[in-house]
Amino acid sequence: MEDPIPFTGTYAKQICVGQNKDGRFEIFYVGKDDTIYHNWQVKANSADWNGDKPFQGDMAKQICVGKNEDGRLEIFYVGTNNKVYHNWQVKANSTDWNGEQAFDASAKQICVGKNDDGRLEIFYIGMNNKVYHNWQKSKNGGWHGEEILKSSKAKQICVTQTGGILEIFYIGTDKDNIYYKWQQLDPIGWCEEKSFPSGDRAEQICVGQNEDGRLEIFYVGTNGRIYHNWEKKSDIWSGSVIL
Repeated sequence: MEDPIPFTGTYAKQICVGQNKDGRFEIFYVGKDDTIYHNWQVKANSADWNGDKPFQGDMAKQICVGKNEDGRLEIFYVGTNNKVYHNWQVKANSTDWNGEQAFDASAKQICVGKNDDGRLEIFYIGMNNKVYHNWQKSKNGGWHGEEILKSSKAKQICVTQTGGILEIFYIGTDKDNIYYKWQQLDPIGWCEEKSFPSGDRAEQICVGQNEDGRLEIFYVGTNGRIYHNWEKKSDIWSGSVIL
């Protein structure tokens, strides 16, 4: 196994990755100085990268990235003032960005998903630890405005899409229990909150999807160990296993 190759001169607190319409990866990260930087492959599949470039004046605590239906990357981040911001490519694959725009919202942590019809939807933990979401009114378009999701108070959240439906997983502030819920199409809205057994407690969580469509969560337990849990079939879970 080859040793990892460091990005020269790059130091960061947190990082995420998106893929341009032409296939090139682009990373976005919060530097040690709280400035947002990005760096991108010079061509798809290449080991050569452009070099880091700051977003002038854009400072953050945490960042995530989504891709609009037309291929434009869009970043969402929590500023050092706890406000929620976004910024987007002016066209797909471009190195030119619109510039920072603020949402009328404050947050501790944020993530982004994509609806089956192409609309982006953000989920975030408010300063009161409640879960909020906001979504594009049409693909590539403007935003609806924040709404609260009925749920337990939370400290970290992640999102995925399965079968055309968004599903969120989050860690509660109540003894670090893991909760989840998903979109309903009839009636339109969200299902009632569900929880994993009380013994499944986490400090940080992420979610992926197996090739056959089954979801699988991965999390750092309160004891520092790494666990995973996977669907045997829809909403029937295997139980947590140490990795």
